[in-house]
Amino acid sequence: MEPKSRVRGSALAAAAGFSGPTAAWMVRPDVGMVLTCVEVGVALTVLLTALYGSRKYSNRAFRLLRWAFARAEPSARSPEGRDRRR
Repeated sequence: MEPKSRVRGSALAAAAGFSGPTAAWMVRPDVGMVLTCVEVGVALTVLLTALYGSRKYSNRAFRLLRWAFARAEPSARSPEGRDRRR
């Protein structure tokens, strides 16, 4: 189970990520649209890099996704793809 502070930090980061464009959209709709498009573009870039990028960038994108969703790193594996504990 994750520590509460890490989960709370992720929730606060998500709320901050949504509140900025929402506030901008209410004040100036054109600025809100630009911020929303930028956020969607960044999310799509990370996702497409994880799926279709080179091995180096794909690994980094998957690590970024795990970090963004507060998931633990997978256990280290040997070069043959087997777990070291076996």
